[in-house]
Parts: sequence; structure tokens; C-alpha cells
Amino acid sequence: HHTTLNRPVAVKILHSFLAEDDASRRRFRAEAQAVATLRHPNIVQVFDFDLVDDQPYLIMELLEGVSLDDYLKALQVTGRRLPPETTARLIASLAAALDYAHARNIIHRDVKPANVMLRRDGGPIALDAPLPLEAEAVLTDFGVARFARAASFSVSGNISGTPAYLSPEQAQGKPVDARSDIYALGVMLYEMFAGHLPFDAPDETGSCIMCGAPSS
Repeated sequence: HHTTLNRPVAVKILHSFLAEDDASRRRFRAEAQAVATLRHPNIVQVFDFDLVDDQPYLIMELLEGVSLDDYLKALQVTGRRLPPETTARLIASLAAALDYAHARNIIHRDVKPANVMLRRDGGPIALDAPLPLEAEAVLTDFGVARFARAASFSVSGNISGTPAYLSPEQAQGKPVDARSDIYALGVMLYEMFAGHLPFDAPDETGSCIMCGAPSS
């Protein structure tokens, strides 16, 4: 409970090694400040950020709802899919959120269904029921992967993101830009329409289908 805002909030605590030196802490603050300036109905709001005992944390809007990942998995169990018009509406809102962030030089770096919350003002969303027309998609964890890379928080060669949604350049550890987020959104679009991921396993040669790199 945030005593100043007088409302429930979510607290994202990052690993303490992410702020192991003064330069990392300065970069974390700079990145957190950038994300906290985002004001979009389809992006979770960041209220505050700081470090306690050298451990960084973010205070964010508490979203009541279900993740898109959980909802898609519930559909797959019963062999159902989202109606095309619902998929188009959700993807359009997420694309608008990314476009808004990209215009401000903020890249998500980990766009995936698990980082999208489905919520509605009229009450809870049931996993076994059709998605209400007023349900909206909200992109969460904006900037967390960016904090890790931009502040050199991870070890050399470590790749930030979720493999199934990584763009080829991101999978290869190369510099990324807004196009990597768009690629991940395209993978989500395919998954929502088809009911499965476009890339789900290494090919027979043992190489990553997305990037051509040896699988591990």
C-alpha cells in the first residue's frame, strides 16, 4: 500500500548485482526516469524507483486481471482461439503503446504474452470465458530488460529476452532497436491467430531456426 498515493501498488525488485557500482546506479536511475515519463493507457504506469541497500526497485501500477499468456494457454487446452477481430484490437493497442515508447527512444526488449495484462473495469476476466469486448491489453515490465542491458548489468554475452520472441539480431547478441520489439509483436500476432508459436524447436541440424546460431 503506497501511503502517499493511498492506493495498492506493485513492487518490482531487481537483483542486487544490477547496481554493483556507481555508474550502474546512475544508469539505472536514468533509465527508470525515462520509463516513468511514459503515459499511455496500454503501458503500465511506473510511479517511483529507488535503491535500498544497493538493490534497485520499481513501484508500479497494480493491474487486476490475467496475463495474455495465461489466457492463450487456457484457449489452447480447449482447442479454441481468439476471434480475429479481438486479436486485431489487442495487437493494435499494443502496437500503439510500442509506437508511443519508440518515439521517445524507449525499447521494451522483452515483448511477449507473459508481459501483457488483460484487464477490464467491469470486473474480473475468466480464463474459461470469451474475452469481454471492453477488456484491454496493458504492456508491463517496460524497460526492465533495457535496464539490464543499458546499464551493463548482465555478464558479457548474456542475452536479455525470451527465446521464442527474440529477433535474430537479439538472439545473436547484436545491438537492437525498435524493430526487435516489432518482430516480437509479430510473433505474438502469429501465435494469437494460429494458436501456436511460429518457431518452437531447433531444426534437424541442431541450429536455431530464428537466427541460424547453434542451439544450446
